[in-house]
Amino acid sequence: MDELEADAAIAAALGYRPFEIVRAFQDPDFAWQPQPASESSGAPWAHVVALYRTNHCLWKAEDAAHTVGIADEALASLKRQIDSLNLRRNELIEAIDQIFRKRVCAGSSSSAPPLHDSPGLILDRLSIESLRARVLRANAACAGSADGRRDLLAIEQEMDALVERLREIIGAVISGRRTLRQAPRVKIHRAPNDFRARGSGSASKSSNGKERSADPTLPDKAER
Repeated sequence: MDELEADAAIAAALGYRPFEIVRAFQDPDFAWQPQPASESSGAPWAHVVALYRTNHCLWKAEDAAHTVGIADEALASLKRQIDSLNLRRNELIEAIDQIFRKRVCAGSSSSAPPLHDSPGLILDRLSIESLRARVLRANAACAGSADGRRDLLAIEQEMDALVERLREIIGAVISGRRTLRQAPRVKIHRAPNDFRARGSGSASKSSNGKERSADPTLPDKAER
């Protein structure tokens, strides 16, 4: 399958070709533009817009969580928000994959080996790279430096590679050489209060004798 055929198949699923998706993601106002239709209506593009907006909110929440001197209560609230956004992100990735299963992959061989990545995962990564580029461009001092220009070029190259990968997997599925994974990606979160539930920063020992961090989101201290 050539590039034009793959792009046509992607447009059949989402209503937009890859270069149009990239152009939309790079629009500074994209996250706040009116959504063409609600997700409940089943409109494919609405899920892509929601995924971008979720990653935008996740980026802001993670930045806020790294604020120096942040109060414990504020940090706990942000951790709950980040967990909720990550769960939402995974749900949207799976919803996008389901759109491709129904609109592009119907009738393809189900006995073919499954892909390890998927359209939803690639669009997720593409939206994150777009956010990275936007933040870099917004920082005039950084964007104008040699390091900034190098980083921006690397991001643009990664975005190009992601678009090519999207075309490759769509071609592989339509040709019957591969199939999309059917199992949803489920992320299990601890209860919101578990982060601070074990006391005031005390550490315990893991089964291998290493000192375990009181925060379950961090690695054992011997592994840092």
